[in-house]
Amino acid sequence: MIVYEPNKHFFKDISQLARSWTMVKIMRSILIMGGVATLFCVPMELLGWSDKLVMDTSIFSFLGIVLSILLVFRTNSAYDRWWEGRKQWGALVNHCRNLAIMTHAALPPEDEETRRDMAVLISN
Repeated sequence: MIVYEPNKHFFKDISQLARSWTMVKIMRSILIMGGVATLFCVPMELLGWSDKLVMDTSIFSFLGIVLSILLVFRTNSAYDRWWEGRKQWGALVNHCRNLAIMTHAALPPEDEETRRDMAVLISN
């Protein structure tokens, strides 16, 4: 059995999160996009063009519908993968159990060492 030790350095791990490769790439992308948005929005507000620019919001409703359909398909495919893994795991357990039963029936009762070795090998 695996004995898991609790994390005794939680705050140190959190402080190292800011220096991780993935977090650095994400923060760099967010800062670049924020800078681009600022470069477009500040001049528009200063020149008074923001009142003249009107967007139709129906496209966002359509994008929400498309996003929800994509999420449903993704959830269904994830559940199908989980179910397939569950079936495979169940088949593995059944095969191991059948192998143990056949080994127990095939070996002579006085051969305890071989029985123990086979039990360890099957469980591994």
